[in-house]
Amino acid sequence: MLALGAAPVSASTIYRYEGADYATASSPYTTSMSMVIKFEVASPLAPNLSEEYISVSGSFLDWTIDDGVTTYTAATPGIRSNFVVSTDAGGDITGWAIGAVVSDPPPNTFVESCSGDYRVLIPGNVGLCTAPAPLDSVSSTVPFVGLTVLAEIPGAPGSWTVVPEPSSAGLAALGLAGVGWRARRKRRGLWWT
Repeated sequence: MLALGAAPVSASTIYRYEGADYATASSPYTTSMSMVIKFEVASPLAPNLSEEYISVSGSFLDWTIDDGVTTYTAATPGIRSNFVVSTDAGGDITGWAIGAVVSDPPPNTFVESCSGDYRVLIPGNVGLCTAPAPLDSVSSTVPFVGLTVLAEIPGAPGSWTVVPEPSSAGLAALGLAGVGWRARRKRRGLWWT
């Protein structure tokens, strides 16, 4: 006998940011590259968040920042990061300051994306996203030499989307269709196929 029951399913939510192409770039970056950020949380972001540090919440699961040349993750050696977002009444991201610093070994590499007028402190008191306008930027610093911007697009924020996941109902329907097909084959005497 086949018993059907629906248990509540809790699926994580993945947010994806696609930046505009860089306006200025130094090799190995090009002006046809852009920043792509993804982060995963245990459940959708709450409505009306105001500069919420989601990277320290218990629901923050995973992240990547791809600057067009390198993909950074929480597993990147020597990395420190922070993710700050604001949302509207529907839980959509309306403001953000996301940054990561790779400081071991030098030179330090900074990757940041900001919707403007934010200041993010990366653990270790490294300030990112201090621009008054939207900015996606990759820069590098060498001690006693200074900051070099490698690629950036000021004043042109990208857009956020929620990455769709397979529907639980759709997967259940597909499974039931498979069970039905198998039963039909068995009734026709084709139980071995």
